[in-house]
This record gives sequence, structure tokens and C-alpha cells, in this order.
Amino acid sequence: MGNRNKLCRIRVYAPSIRVIGMELLVSEIFYSIQGEGPFLGRPSIFLRLAGCNLECVWCDTKYTWLFSKNQLENIRSRLPERKMEVLGNVIFDREIEASKVGIATLEKRFSSFPVKNLVITGGEPLLQRKILENWLPRLLEKGFSIEIETNGTIFPLKIPNPIHYNVSPKLSNSFNPVEKRYRIEVLREFLKIDSIFKFVVDEKEDLEEIETILEEVGIGSEKVFLMPQGRTHEEVGQKSKWIVEICKERGFRFTPRIHVELWGDRRGV
Repeated sequence: MGNRNKLCRIRVYAPSIRVIGMELLVSEIFYSIQGEGPFLGRPSIFLRLAGCNLECVWCDTKYTWLFSKNQLENIRSRLPERKMEVLGNVIFDREIEASKVGIATLEKRFSSFPVKNLVITGGEPLLQRKILENWLPRLLEKGFSIEIETNGTIFPLKIPNPIHYNVSPKLSNSFNPVEKRYRIEVLREFLKIDSIFKFVVDEKEDLEEIETILEEVGIGSEKVFLMPQGRTHEEVGQKSKWIVEICKERGFRFTPRIHVELWGDRRGV
């Protein structure tokens, strides 16, 4: 009986074996504060993964996925003239912006920071779900608190909580085809777990679309965050004023973009 009790206390951790030798396609790693969402202001390690399955015109991390002239032209073909300036003309070099990094290297890098709060973002991090499903339980065992930022088009990871998801369903203002950006069945799965739903608001007309999504998916106002679209202090500030009023009326939560307020359109902050 004593031996049996002793064996029961031994924790067998299989995922730690499976991640040996695995690599993630990484855009950047940096240490900052969480600039938006429910953990606003929390010092965190940011792991930004490369690659995305959407092409948002106002995306401020195009360097994680915009790697070809054909891709740029494809996006342009969907845009009205007034949005061409927002898209820009820059194409990024995949060899520079996306590097394969081993799990052991990532963990060593994380150990150099003073906190164990990890934000996994992108691009779209769930494109690399197989490795994340094997690796993240290992980090949870080591005491990490984990947030994943996702566009809500790929099902959540098949691992137990406590992973928190910041789900950001894309609206028509992103100029992605609706069949690519809006998947009700996926959003309903996120609704069952520890998730909030963060909508990037560009114009007042976006509210009608947001309300339709909330009704169709069944999302309550207490889980909804509205965030202004903008890449400058001035742009974010102007939109924040009327977005705050909408939040007051509808019972939504407002999230600023503290990193934009502090550093503007800079990377790695």
C-alpha cells in the first residue's frame, strides 16, 4: 500500500518529452507590459509567432505575414481607394522576419526575464497549434501564466485551462472575405472556456456588425471589449472618446492601446 501511494505522487509529464527538438516559426520575442485587454498593464513576455491566415488591411504586424507582391496586390484588389494609404506598399522579407526557434532556446530566453507572464501573439499563433499543444502544459507546470491572442477562426488548443484567450473576431473593416474571417462554430467553442472577445472598432457603423455577431454566437456584454483601430496616439485618442460612450451605453468594456500611447508605431515594445 505504501509503494502504491508513493507511485501516485509521482507526476508523469509526457509532453516534456514530445517537445524536445520541436521548433516554432517566430517573428520576435520581447519584454513589455500588456497594452490592451483584461490584463492591461501587466509586465509580460511577448512571443510573437509568424504567419497568419487573414490579411487585415490595418494590421500593425504585417511583418509577420506580408511576404509577397502577389499577396499585396490581392489585398489591394479588395480595397476602396480611401483605404490604400492604410495598407501601404511595404513587403517584408520572410528570411529576416520569420525564424525557426527551438523550444529549449525559447525557454532559456524566457528565464532571462523577471516574470512568468507569457503572451503568445502573432500573426495567428494557433496556426502552430500542434507544437503549442505539446509545449504549453510544460510551461504551465513551471508556473507560467499564459495568454493567447487569436483571430477566432481556428479552434482553441486541446489542453486544459488555465490558458486565457483574447479572441479578436475580424469585422468587415478588415477587408477579409467574410467566409475566412467569421466562423461561428469556432467562436462558440471559445465561449465555453476562459476567453474574452475583443473587437477592433474603426467607425461607428462597426457597432451594428458587432451586435449581430454577439447575438448569433451568444456572447454576453460582460465578455466584450471594444478597442480603437489606430497606429498613432492621435488616431487612437480621437476614436477612444466615442467608443467609450458606446461601452457605457451597452455595458461593454473599453480597452485602450497603452503601447501605442507610450511608444507609437514601434516594434518590440
